Amino acid sequence: MNHRWGDKRTYLNKSEKDCVRCGVTMASFSQPSPDGPIDVRWKEFWRDGEQIRCEATPPCQPSKAGMTVYVDNVRHSFGRMVMCHMWADSLDELLSMADRIGVARRWLQQPPKASWVHFDIAQSKKALAIASGAVVTDRFGPLEHVARLTGDAALLERIAHCREIRARA
Repeated sequence: MNHRWGDKRTYLNKSEKDCVRCGVTMASFSQPSPDGPIDVRWKEFWRDGEQIRCEATPPCQPSKAGMTVYVDNVRHSFGRMVMCHMWADSLDELLSMADRIGVARRWLQQPPKASWVHFDIAQSKKALAIASGAVVTDRFGPLEHVARLTGDAALLERIAHCREIRARA
């Protein structure tokens, strides 16, 4: 499987882009040569904060095992954007996915301003999350998540009942 590179970030003498499938970061460097007009160029590959030692581009190996990041199928308008929710069973997994798909951590929503820890993401970021292994849920997914975290069996039963009614309609 080939890498699917996300948006390029450009810095002085360096650019980076991340694979939205496996999270590998490719850093491209350029430095003026001290011996002449030709720039010295090289690439480095990183995964989970550690450099990957390789001669060529490492293979794309998406990890979907144990993936517990979710996106729902709601469509909320926010200005000219259409948004949905992204959440996970653990904060580490949520932040890792946010980094992978290019969602700034400063947009994290959490109590007391929100009822659960999540991101509101645009539909374009939702597509990247799904390509990276996120699980799509219905509109009751966030509520079910909170009910499971709090152990609210009655709420889980009500959600199941609502889903049955919607399935019949």
